[in-house]
Amino acid sequence: MGFGKKIAVLFLLIVLCVCFAQKINLTTADLGRHIRNGEYVFKNPSVLYTNFYSYTEPDFKTVNHHWLFGVLSYLIWSAGGFKLVSIFFILVNLASFSLFFLSAKKVSSFSMAFFLSLWLIPLIIFRKEIRPEMISYLFSAIFIYCLLHFKDNEITFKKLCAILVPIQLIWVNTHIFFIFGLFLAGIFTIKSISAKKFVFLMSSLILISFINPAGIKGFLEPFNIFREYGYMIAENQSVIFMQKRFYNLLYLHFEISFAFILGGFLLIFLKSREDFKKSLSFFCLFLISGLLAFKLNRLIALNGLIFLLTGSFVINRNASYLFKKHTVDKKLVSSFLASLFLMLYLIPYSANIPFNNNFGIGLLHNNGDSAKFFKDAKLHGPIFNNYDIGSYLIFHLFPNEQVFVDNRPEAYSPLFFRNTYVPMQENENL
Repeated sequence: MGFGKKIAVLFLLIVLCVCFAQKINLTTADLGRHIRNGEYVFKNPSVLYTNFYSYTEPDFKTVNHHWLFGVLSYLIWSAGGFKLVSIFFILVNLASFSLFFLSAKKVSSFSMAFFLSLWLIPLIIFRKEIRPEMISYLFSAIFIYCLLHFKDNEITFKKLCAILVPIQLIWVNTHIFFIFGLFLAGIFTIKSISAKKFVFLMSSLILISFINPAGIKGFLEPFNIFREYGYMIAENQSVIFMQKRFYNLLYLHFEISFAFILGGFLLIFLKSREDFKKSLSFFCLFLISGLLAFKLNRLIALNGLIFLLTGSFVINRNASYLFKKHTVDKKLVSSFLASLFLMLYLIPYSANIPFNNNFGIGLLHNNGDSAKFFKDAKLHGPIFNNYDIGSYLIFHLFPNEQVFVDNRPEAYSPLFFRNTYVPMQENENL
């Protein structure tokens, strides 16, 4: 890689680093509960199976599908506090982007990957809060990177299995998106290996996924977790739903990106059915993940990374048609488009520049003062709290106090939300 390309990559990493460097607002974040999960998981196994922190439904059965992320968060926090947690979060996100960028470069060119990265940065940084899903971004990036190198015969099948299977074991205990690993392995190998090897790889990934505290139930949790909770969760709503209720250009940005890449695949299909067949793995990845993001807006950030890969692939394939009979310099065109798109999205997103009051690492200033007041004043429960601050109270007050509710909708019954929590918010006589 030449000096100019190294500077371009460094520029992208600095931009992303600055964007992800946002101080932690523990008041509404899930991080406090994750840290306590890591602390208590070896002290009391009930944290793995029950609504451990609540006094309203303490025996309600649930699956703690991100317990290992809690252990990781607790160890990092114990070693260096919230500043080290922030730094770790930034590094994981930079690693995820770097691997997706390298994969995008592999299926297209440096200039195309760079140009598309600039356009997709607002989507990639959509989820700035420290959550277990950041591990899913990293593992998705590793899976795709290895699978693409395997397709090009740059790593052996044995080495591929030696990498993917252990990662799947960690993934299933870290975040519920582990099911995505099976999907990636399936679409990228089904036509490139023998049936025997395919069955071996998929069986290994599925069986290793059963090794979690909840066993088969834990493996099936991704198909059950987005059930009806009895309480509306913003991040689980569709893009269209959020777009109608909140003015945020990011949703339009996502839709334009989706439409652009979909149009690229359509152009490949119209030009050459044979070429489209060779593109099916990328098309399936793009379409399935994109449609899921339309349904669950929490997937927009992951799709920003997937769009980087699939968009680069589509642009490269179509560029071979567009420039076949012309002498236009593709690098020059890509550089021009990069500059144009950069200007186009910097203007509408200028209100969300990263250098704001939240910029930095560690906790927001005075973020723990309300909990300190509660303890200094020697107040005692039972506490009636709202949904969003449950994890904050768990971090600061547990085990001396338990919460009425916290931001784990799957840990409470739908009846609790419909018949107890929501009516108490709406009816002052209760």
